[in-house]
Amino acid sequence: MCRFIGMEDVVANALIELIDSKGCRRVNTKQIMEYGVLIVRYLMKNGEQAVLLISRDYTSEFIYNYSDFFEISVQGNDEYISLKDSKTVEDLRACFRACISPDYLEAFISEQSLAVLIGVN
Repeated sequence: MCRFIGMEDVVANALIELIDSKGCRRVNTKQIMEYGVLIVRYLMKNGEQAVLLISRDYTSEFIYNYSDFFEISVQGNDEYISLKDSKTVEDLRACFRACISPDYLEAFISEQSLAVLIGVN
């Protein structure tokens, strides 16, 4: 079986970890890509097939589908995805982690995967 890892899961899990550890409510889109790649590597290392669904088209669709949660902003040459002020980390957990399997969650919170998020402002 192959897991398809969507933009919504990558962004939501990154923001959960960033908010919990740093109080940061936004993540750079380049870091999202790197985080997603590390999640795929983690899963593959553990014998699972995984495909990361991240592209400009997936990003546009993701923002449209989850516009009540997220917004895109640009600062200089960097693009960020932010959690809207009306949403909390508990809202993210309820929507994106309520039904996630333990092995899948482990990929998102592994030390290797989270390392790319260190230093995000």
